[in-house]
Parts: sequence; C-alpha cells; structure tokens
Amino acid sequence: MAVKSESRKNNVIQLSDLNIEFENKVSKRMTVTMRNYKHSDMQPKTISIDKNTSNIACPVIAMSSYLTLVKHNSGPLFQFPCGTSVSYAFFSASLKAVLNFVGLNTPVYKGHSFRIGAATSGAAKGVSLEVIQQMGRWKSNAVKNYIRLHNF
Repeated sequence: MAVKSESRKNNVIQLSDLNIEFENKVSKRMTVTMRNYKHSDMQPKTISIDKNTSNIACPVIAMSSYLTLVKHNSGPLFQFPCGTSVSYAFFSASLKAVLNFVGLNTPVYKGHSFRIGAATSGAAKGVSLEVIQQMGRWKSNAVKNYIRLHNF
C-alpha cells in the first residue's frame, strides 16, 4: 500500500490492480489483485469485496469515494497529486498524528496493527481460521498470533 522508497513504487498495489464493478452506475463490488507481497510465490492473489451499505467503513464505498477525488489514472493506487507514491514513513507519521488527536496511546499502534485488527475482526465475526489465513496470506499457523479476541 505504501512504499519504503520511491524506487520500489512498482511493488505496491497499482491503480490498474483495482477493479470496481458497477450495476446501474452504482458500485457493487471491488476486486484487488496483489502482485508483490511478503512470502509471494510469484502468483498474483485477487480478493473480492462486496459492497455493504450497513457498514460505515465499507471498503467499496470508501475506495469509490477516494477514486472520485484522485486525478491520476496510472501508477500506485495511493499517490500524492504530484505523482509521488505515499511512503510508509508518511503513513506512519499520519497514523501517529491521528492517534494523538483522538487520545490513543501511539506506541501501541503501528501500521502492522491493521493486519492484527483484520484477523481479529474476522475471527470475532465467525470467519474460519482457514479463510483468515488465506486472506492474510499466511502459510503457517502464525495467523493465530494475530487473532487477539481478548483485546477486541
């Protein structure tokens, strides 16, 4: 999602890796193809997410809104108006600023917290361990270390 250095901008999700399906001009589903990721077996992985209007944080709605705001039509999905990729350092600093603003303990949360949150949220909703493991691209039982229902 974010680059460690601009020279690696082709290793993050590209705008062309995202597809939003519409029905009667209304977004219904999106697919994201991940081509480069940790533990990649050089095979792209595609995930599909259905629109959920009852979810205030629906990723399909959020991504559709984001795409209406951005002016780029190629390159990394997340980039600044000047075309520079969003860096991990920028993301981390922004996350810390938001956490400070809402009064949360910033040392507890990092970018990696989103993997923990996704695995934990899925488990809390009854998603099977196998599905969580597949979605998070875990090839071992390490996925169990990410599910923290006692904190949920």
